[in-house]
Amino acid sequence: MGAALGQAEAYARLGLLQARVGRWEEARQRYTLALERMRPIGDTFRIAYVLAGLSEAQVGCKDLEGARAAAEESFLLAQAAPQPYALVYVLMAMSLVRQRMGAGEEALGYAQEAVALSERFEMAEHLARALVFLYDAQPDHPEALYRALAIAQKQDIPDLVWRAAHRLGHALLAEEALARLEAGWEQGDTA
Repeated sequence: MGAALGQAEAYARLGLLQARVGRWEEARQRYTLALERMRPIGDTFRIAYVLAGLSEAQVGCKDLEGARAAAEESFLLAQAAPQPYALVYVLMAMSLVRQRMGAGEEALGYAQEAVALSERFEMAEHLARALVFLYDAQPDHPEALYRALAIAQKQDIPDLVWRAAHRLGHALLAEEALARLEAGWEQGDTA
């Protein structure tokens, strides 16, 4: 089981890295491989996490039905074995899928829940990511995005700096963050 778990986690991490640079098909492939190895192990927390990542990758691949199915299964699993880290990630996936399916109020509710949970458990990176989803669900309130950008800069999270700066129209800051992210990718930096 140890080798299978290690392999599954490696594929999940590769999926996450691919997603962070917008390589959606590669991310989907890696998450699918991770899920194939994770299901037999039966670790509910990790399966929920992988399914949430897979749902985001499927949105990027324009497979909304697949994204919905993965997000909903992930949500059910995360509720059964609640761990704040996974639950926040799953709530963000639910928000993204609902937003892309045109269910704006539901998307907003999931994003607000992700923000509240991140704040309650003092998870700065998750909070910043949840704030980006909150902005996407409620784009007429950019204060969430400014807050996400401030956290991302303080925590030195280049992909989040890029996402927030890009959405806010801060071209130079977005370009600098993207260059740092790509340089880290080329050097094999997985942090």
